[in-house]
Amino acid sequence: GQGRASAGGRPAGRRVFIDMASYVPARVLKLLHDSPRIVGDNQLVVPSDGDWTNLNSDFGQYVKGVAAGPIALLCFYVVWLAALTILACCCKPRNSGGQKLRIVAFFVFMLIACAGWVGSVSGSRMAVEGSISLLASVDKTVVHAGQAMGSASSLLEYLHDLGDAGISSANSCEELFSATNGTVAFPLESLNATLQGANATLHELLVQVEDMMSSITQGVDQAEPYLEQFQLGYAVLTGCMTVVVGLFSFVTLARSHIASAGGEDKVCCGGLGRCTGGFFLALGVLSLLVICCAAALFAAVTTVGADICIPSPSANILTVAGALTENERPANTSTCETAPFSYICYYQDCQGENPLSAEFNSAYGAIDEAESLVLNLAEQVNASVTEFERQTGSVPPGAAKCQSSVASLVNEVGIAFPILDSATSQIGCEMISPIWTQIVEADFCNSVVRGLALMWTTMLTGATGLMTALLIYQCISFESVREQLQGPKTSTLSVRV
Repeated sequence: GQGRASAGGRPAGRRVFIDMASYVPARVLKLLHDSPRIVGDNQLVVPSDGDWTNLNSDFGQYVKGVAAGPIALLCFYVVWLAALTILACCCKPRNSGGQKLRIVAFFVFMLIACAGWVGSVSGSRMAVEGSISLLASVDKTVVHAGQAMGSASSLLEYLHDLGDAGISSANSCEELFSATNGTVAFPLESLNATLQGANATLHELLVQVEDMMSSITQGVDQAEPYLEQFQLGYAVLTGCMTVVVGLFSFVTLARSHIASAGGEDKVCCGGLGRCTGGFFLALGVLSLLVICCAAALFAAVTTVGADICIPSPSANILTVAGALTENERPANTSTCETAPFSYICYYQDCQGENPLSAEFNSAYGAIDEAESLVLNLAEQVNASVTEFERQTGSVPPGAAKCQSSVASLVNEVGIAFPILDSATSQIGCEMISPIWTQIVEADFCNSVVRGLALMWTTMLTGATGLMTALLIYQCISFESVREQLQGPKTSTLSVRV
């Protein structure tokens, strides 16, 4: 019995070697992580004293280094806007020989803008699919925990039935115990106390894990609908921007055609000739402001994400979690000694003791003690029957019934071990650690963070194309169009005269 309990107790706390060297971060993550910082360095820093507002600390220097790039991007937008304003006010475009070249350049950069925005959709899709996969992996972990708790719940019911079986067995042995003058006593009280101890331990574990599972499931259910809405919304927004750019390009082409064709197309395209393009310019400036702000935000987020993902996402996540919960933990305790981070510490590399092993080992110990009680009872019953036969030459009354009942009780106690083994196997490190690796390495780092990085870089590529196209637009001449549609004022005066 003792050997079986020890073997059964091992899955909750045994060490399993997991090869962590297989993690290869995406190239874009390496580029972001290795990007130069004006201040600080690229090593993830969290405030040691819990003060997130102290910009003079190492954490403050890290924040400044991450924020420098996004701030520079917004400053670039301001400089571009100033240049656009100066060109609009001061540049006097002429319908000269460089007109066609300017129009071609305008269209080329408009195509670059559209290509960048369309390409950013693939980045958003990668981020969303990675988030969905991450939530699916979390849900898979919850399923394993649920299966383990299902086995534990089944064991609770079985232990209750086992207590009833003990009472039935005790009643079956009353006649034998009376015939042998009480030389053997059924340990019913000790057996019930042991089973109740195992029952209480498993019940406490069930409540703890079920509360954790409930909060995780609630978070997954709340987040999942927004992911699909984000992907659809971003695709629609990108499509609208592409359509607007296409209309702007078409109007510009029509106006330039009127300007170069003289009066031949005056009647057909006169309406487009009166379009000044002011609406498209205003919409473009506003769109670029939104794009630059979004790109700056995503740049900061993905830079921090890249710093988390390199070199070890698990270790860095625990560092951040430790800083966030520093004031909530008991004194003189580390992150890995506090739930739920103690589970992360164990399942990320399978080193140390499983945080759930204490509860399961207690249950194993209680069941092992119950098995020892009934095995010892079986030996005493058999010995008393043998002694009675030796003294009287006959079988004591109720012997067969009692022996059969005790043997059945021994078998029933032994069945509890496979049920508990099933529960511990579902939460074993060899089962959960690959899921954790999938969550932090494949889903979070190489899908979510990578997708967001590709999203803002391609988005910014498109924005740069539109910025350049709008600057060129200010140098395209449409003056001849106005003259064709309005006519010179001097001719009108001469007629009136």
